[in-house]
Amino acid sequence: MNTHDIQRALAALREIQVKAVELPPSCEHDAHVIAALAVTVEQILSKEINDAA
Repeated sequence: MNTHDIQRALAALREIQVKAVELPPSCEHDAHVIAALAVTVEQILSKEINDAA
């Protein structure tokens, strides 16, 4: 995976985080889980970018 692909994936993860916040109140737990997973993957991908540099 090259840096451009990782940056595109990070942008997609940010969009997922935004959409998770927009879920209705009845899905609050799901929204927190989705956001937490997105943050974890974002951290892993950011580390990949730093390691590649």
